Amino acid sequence: MRYIEEHFETKKAVFFSEKIVLKKKNITIERFEIDKICYARPTFLNYLFAGVNQLFPGQFVICLKKPLREGKRRDMFCG
Repeated sequence: MRYIEEHFETKKAVFFSEKIVLKKKNITIERFEIDKICYARPTFLNYLFAGVNQLFPGQFVICLKKPLREGKRRDMFCG
């Protein structure tokens, strides 16, 4: 039996079962490096409370476990 790798592709990233690839800078983030992933759907309540949790509607934030490697930037929302 063959292993088929499934993936989900968006305009800016490709999500595989073991990694996320950001297209613009060709950055690969492995699954074991990810601490948490946050996404705020663009709803009316999320627009009202956008300043409270510092996550704006439509924004996708990946927080990493260990210090960043060269070429990756630290996101200010992952404290």
